[in-house]
Amino acid sequence: MAHKGQVLVNPRNGETVEFLETAKDSGGKQLRFKWTMKPGGLNPVEHLHALQEEEFEVLSGRLSYSFGDTSGVALPGQIITLPKGVRHRHYNNENSDTVVNQTVRPALDAEVIVETLYGFSADGKMKGGRPPIWQMMVWLRTLQAKTYLAAIPKGVQDILSFILSPIGRLLGYRASYVKYSGFES
Repeated sequence: MAHKGQVLVNPRNGETVEFLETAKDSGGKQLRFKWTMKPGGLNPVEHLHALQEEEFEVLSGRLSYSFGDTSGVALPGQIITLPKGVRHRHYNNENSDTVVNQTVRPALDAEVIVETLYGFSADGKMKGGRPPIWQMMVWLRTLQAKTYLAAIPKGVQDILSFILSPIGRLLGYRASYVKYSGFES
């Protein structure tokens, strides 16, 4: 389970996450972490969060982002808020590190996703910087922090997760893992 001060390291690209405030610390209001994004590091596909907003405060470097029909680059000192329910992306498109404080509101169980992404990366289980589709289906069916791919209607993904999540579980995928989060669900 994530705790304040815990640092996760992706040994494949050197990216780090330091938990500044967990769901437990904030009474569920938010999850905050300092994220050092490496050039060519995690580059999520366009997605949306059904129940959460994300806020990025750029500490150094440049954060590329898009949400809805807006795109841009945030510089140090700028804060970008990506609202819930709106398709978006955020990534480091530069030749040097980008460091941000990221806040997810409400926290829900988002720290489990962060821990698993870093664990999967360390274990070489991410293809193209993305978790396996089976993992995504288990998360979508199980976790409160619902993240949808923007290119596929939410209803279709809900049906797919209903059908594919049990198969993912049979293949060994879980919502959380003892190895990464200290508990399995």
